[in-house]
Amino acid sequence: LGFSGAFGPNATGPDGYTYIYGGDLLVRWLPATNFRGWPFLAWQTEIMGRTYKSASFSGEDTPIFIPAATLTDWGLYTQLLYGFSYGWVVGLRGEFGTGSGNDVDADGNPVSRETDPFRSNRFRISPLLTYHLTEFSRLRLQFNYDHADFLPGGPDAYTIWLGAEVSFGAHAAHTY
Repeated sequence: LGFSGAFGPNATGPDGYTYIYGGDLLVRWLPATNFRGWPFLAWQTEIMGRTYKSASFSGEDTPIFIPAATLTDWGLYTQLLYGFSYGWVVGLRGEFGTGSGNDVDADGNPVSRETDPFRSNRFRISPLLTYHLTEFSRLRLQFNYDHADFLPGGPDAYTIWLGAEVSFGAHAAHTY
């Protein structure tokens, strides 16, 4: 279980500030007769939020006035992983992001959060299969179903990803 946070000014002006906050949880089950950590069942969840208070702005050379605004965004993911055989893991991951408060464009006109590709509602479902080639490397095959209204071609997108990960250097000690 963990919590984190940060607070500080942002670049919008002297009255602008940003809060960033989050929490995470990892629950892992191992049978008493496991082999190098397999089989296992793990549930992991993280949530993160941002409150962004922008200062008002008046252009010196132009008649633009942008009022102060507060934007709040948050998202989370949760995944369930099952290490069913030594080196093999199957899982399902879900992600969601949303927010509140409208943004403004460069001319000071309001922009609805629902039409902003960086802040509109979206979710993703991802089944995945991972193979640990060695203690220092793994391959992951993942299918993503994304739903977001701003996606080109419609609100739904389907992608397949193959990822390779290699670790170098010192790493945490093992219990086996």
